[in-house]
Amino acid sequence: MSERARRGLLDTNVVIHLPQIDPLHLPVETAIGSITSAELSAGPLATDDPAERGARIGPSTRPYWQPDERHADCWPICSSRA
Repeated sequence: MSERARRGLLDTNVVIHLPQIDPLHLPVETAIGSITSAELSAGPLATDDPAERGARIGPSTRPYWQPDERHADCWPICSSRA
């Protein structure tokens, strides 16, 4: 395995699948972008199926991003990062 990156920005898909990812495959310090935060917040609202909505707000994503969202290192949207 190659050396772990010191810092990295996690994509929405990575955050959703975080419970299945070996932490050694992730950067030591992670952040999420404001778009990822918005996608994770809006995702459960994008379905009318109660079971799917429950799965989208269930334990697979909530522990990482929701409780600490207000304290997370969240990068803003700006043209230089778009």
